[in-house]
Amino acid sequence: MCQHLVEGVGLGFNEPYGKQDEDASDEQAAWCDRCEEARLAGGGWTPQSEAQAGISLICAVCFEASRARNTHWMAAERGWRHPQAG
Repeated sequence: MCQHLVEGVGLGFNEPYGKQDEDASDEQAAWCDRCEEARLAGGGWTPQSEAQAGISLICAVCFEASRARNTHWMAAERGWRHPQAG
């Protein structure tokens, strides 16, 4: 999971979809919208976009809590806002 999602709120929640690289992990993975923009701009994960993401390992319970906080519609429905949103 990207470092931004670990404690973030309303940052977007992107997961891998479709055919994955053969060396991809079977574990859950997710990254925020900003990391997705960097990944797409680089044509996939690059050393620079991976450094920006600062991948962290978290448990399945924390993964689902992060999904709830960062999926845009769920965050809005629950009235959650990112602390830096003002």
